[in-house]
Amino acid sequence: MTPDTTTRPDLVLRYPIVSFYILAFALGAGTIYLVVQEVIPASLALGSVLSASVAGVIMTAVEDGRSGLKLMLSRLLIWRVGIGYWFFTLMFLLYLLPWSIFFNWVFNNTKGSLLLVAILHGSEVWAAYWMLSARIDQSNLDNYWGYGAVLFLIAIMIVIMTDSQNLSRKHKRIVHQPRLDAG
Repeated sequence: MTPDTTTRPDLVLRYPIVSFYILAFALGAGTIYLVVQEVIPASLALGSVLSASVAGVIMTAVEDGRSGLKLMLSRLLIWRVGIGYWFFTLMFLLYLLPWSIFFNWVFNNTKGSLLLVAILHGSEVWAAYWMLSARIDQSNLDNYWGYGAVLFLIAIMIVIMTDSQNLSRKHKRIVHQPRLDAG
């Protein structure tokens, strides 16, 4: 049984992928905007990372209805997969910690340069792409562990050599300063 397509907006019907990206961006950026405008507490900013997931649930409901949601949510219970996928997932999670230190270190030591953080992020994404294109299997798993170990060692050195609160010896951590309107 297919969902009734007459109730879906034409834009979503014609461009579901574009609609998903717009919705995910709006949810993520919207959350950050509300935090910056102090409409919601800063502790909710982390919720913006769920924007793509929430957009996926919404788009699945719009596109496939209740049966699509049921199928999608049932996939959350699939946990019996190859051990290599568990190692990769946990390895990837472990890569995030050093990269968050790198991004903050560059940001705080470049007077808040988003350009340099964006370039660093882009290089990290390309490095991950090249590594993943080599496929993950037992023959090259040691390379990933080695890469992860190097990332951790560099991150630890940065934390030890800099002030762990600011990740900089020269600069204070750059934080959001609410705009003061000149009334």
